[in-house]
Amino acid sequence: MVMRGFVPIKEGQVHFRTEGDGNSNPPLVLLHASPSSSKSLVPMIQTLAPNYCVIAPDTMGNGDSPDPATNDPDLGYYADAMDRMADALNLETVNLYGTHTGAHIAIEWAIHNPDRVYSLTLEGLAHFPDDQRQE
Repeated sequence: MVMRGFVPIKEGQVHFRTEGDGNSNPPLVLLHASPSSSKSLVPMIQTLAPNYCVIAPDTMGNGDSPDPATNDPDLGYYADAMDRMADALNLETVNLYGTHTGAHIAIEWAIHNPDRVYSLTLEGLAHFPDDQRQE
């Protein structure tokens, strides 16, 4: 059964969904697309829970998590918030999955914490050349 919880970081309490114990694997952190919440990942949580302790937080400003502490947060801010959430949950090493916006946050988290990320799985990653972004 998917359970819900909160963990404190400096901005407030980060909401997350979790299921599974995954005794032989590092926990699996799932990062959702934005704007959305971890609720969109419930079917994936349930599917993966027999093999992993799955933790799916609501990223800052989404779902039941607090708003960012800045008016103009960048990907580094979101990644840092997820890293601080992992600290608060005593997660040393994680398998990391991100979809769409969550994929970009996952990449940033992995770049800044390569020793903490055991594996990285990305879905729906969009990368546009500068001229297309300007349009």
